[in-house]
Amino acid sequence: MRAAGAMPHDAAAVDTLVSGGTGVNPPLQQPSRRHNPQDKAAAMQAVDRMVALVALVFTLPLLLLCALAIRLSSPGPVLLCTRCVGRDGRGFPLWMFRTTRTGAAPGSAEVTLVGELLQQTRIDQFPVLLSVVRGDMALVGPAPEPFPWLVSSRDDERQRAPATPKPGLSGWLEMP
Repeated sequence: MRAAGAMPHDAAAVDTLVSGGTGVNPPLQQPSRRHNPQDKAAAMQAVDRMVALVALVFTLPLLLLCALAIRLSSPGPVLLCTRCVGRDGRGFPLWMFRTTRTGAAPGSAEVTLVGELLQQTRIDQFPVLLSVVRGDMALVGPAPEPFPWLVSSRDDERQRAPATPKPGLSGWLEMP
């Protein structure tokens, strides 16, 4: 006979204590947790922001070299800003390295030598990661639309499209 509160030392005694003497263990109770779509969206946004931040940190030396090369090759700003429309029609700035000559006529492709290299390697798009870190874009989603085109094509508020997904760096079909 055991003293009250003494712990059993064999597996059969533990089973008897857990099952209440029936020999059948009760099923484990899992806490019921419903999958909240907002939790999933918040988690995806956090992952997007962290991946973009890590990518920016690792590519920072390359980005600084590109900025220096652009500055030395032609006068003008290093970065260009385009206003784009994001989720639910909100505008956001989209930053890219300048690859054309300053003062070039719209539509003319006066690409600098450094700009041509940046375009071929797609390094000119790396500053777009700033928009992902800010939460304006996602890593995967539809391409962002330029703001003036979208505004001129939608004159009436009732003609607006329903809520659209957040624009991304890469489209769904481009993923392996």
